[in-house]
Formats: sequence, C-alpha cells, structure tokens
Amino acid sequence: MGTKRHGDKIVVDLAKFVIWLFDSSSSLTAQQLHEAVDRIQGNKSVSLTIAKLRRRGWLIGGAKTGYKLSNSGYEKLENLRFEKIISSSEWDRKWRLISYDIPESNRIARDTVRRLVKQLGCKQLQLSLWAHPYPCLKQFEIISSNYKLSNHLFMLEVDHDIQFTELLTAFRATYPKL
Repeated sequence: MGTKRHGDKIVVDLAKFVIWLFDSSSSLTAQQLHEAVDRIQGNKSVSLTIAKLRRRGWLIGGAKTGYKLSNSGYEKLENLRFEKIISSSEWDRKWRLISYDIPESNRIARDTVRRLVKQLGCKQLQLSLWAHPYPCLKQFEIISSNYKLSNHLFMLEVDHDIQFTELLTAFRATYPKL
C-alpha cells in the first residue's frame, strides 16, 4: 500500500470514528476531539489528522470555538456508514416503504436520500415511493435527523401483502432467500 493510499485509509478510519463521536454530540471542544483522536491514533498525528479533515472540508471550527462536521462532512461520512444491506437471515415478510419530497433549497439532503435509495437497491413503486424488503429505516432516520427532514421524509414498515407480488419478484434477483 502506497503512502497516499495508506494516508487515505487513516483518514477514512478516523472519519468513521468522528461520525460516531458526532452521533452523540452536535459539537466537540478542541480538547474532547484531541482526546478522542489521541485514543485511536496517538498524540503525534492528532493535529495532522484534524488538519486533514479540515482541508478536505469535512470538519469546521477550531480550537477556540470547537469542531463540528460540515455538510460535506456529513455527506461523506454517511456514505461510509451506509453500505449495501446484504441479508443472510430469512425475510421477516415486512416491506420498508420510503417516501420523500425534499425541496431544491435542501439539495444536499435530497441527494443524500437519493444516494442511499440507490445504494440500498430500493425498488420504485411510485414517483417518490420506494420499497425494500430488509430493515433499512434506521439509515433514513439518521439522515432525517441530521438534515431536519421530518416534514419531507416518511418511512413505513408494512406487512407483506398480495399487492406486492411484482415487487417480491423484482427483489428475488437480488435476494434469493425471499
């Protein structure tokens, strides 16, 4: 692994850790962030790592004001968090339905939801109604919370119904255990 690639891996690993930190706190003081990063990387590289995250635009703020994730930081880190759901368990015979109507003025949030729908392999039922057979609503709830989308993003979990026969057939190509 080359130096650049190794450096990117460190940043990605740290980014995963930072998103975990920000899940429980909307902002961190410089001391809290330094202590957290120091725990996983060692004191030598704390400042370098924080500087790298700031240069990439993922982290905003500073030592005096505290640090916060930027919008692009949330977007980047959500991509790391939302990996395609591959189920090894039996289907619980419930459909997860996702509907969203997010205004253009909140394009970053809309693109984040759209990207997750695509990454998960959701199937479209109507213009803005998507379905998935396996648990995935937590990912959408995180986006809804981060971007304050409670009036624009709706999620339902419904029992299997005869009306979804075509949907079941479409998903069987991806998930043969259905």
